Amino acid sequence: MQSVESITQDLPVSAITFDPEEQKEIAPFVDENVKQENFIADIPEDDLADSPQPENVVRESDAKDNQSALLVQTGISFITQLINTLSDQDAVKSLTETITEKDENTGQTWLKIPVENKQIVEKALHMLAGFFAGSIK
Repeated sequence: MQSVESITQDLPVSAITFDPEEQKEIAPFVDENVKQENFIADIPEDDLADSPQPENVVRESDAKDNQSALLVQTGISFITQLINTLSDQDAVKSLTETITEKDENTGQTWLKIPVENKQIVEKALHMLAGFFAGSIK
């Protein structure tokens, strides 16, 4: 079985910029050691000669490749951080304290997970409902 690193090392990553708001959104998920400025598109010189384009224009296919690569990178980073957290008893205890809350009136413990907004939760529930509906058939 191949490691995640060996599978993802050949993913194309080309230069892309994010506006300040996007950078704030993705900052917690991007490895601090990886700087976007270091990514250079691997485009053969012949391709550049055949279709000259301004440097600041990102083709739609390149944008989709970048989104896919960023999604994979974010997923790998999330899984790595989750594994590191779950393998440390103190970190698990801290995480449990962070995402649970006990109701003083009823004594019931609640799971509380911070989310971006209510629409995200609705979308997730619709997707989950679709998954269950598809698996029941």
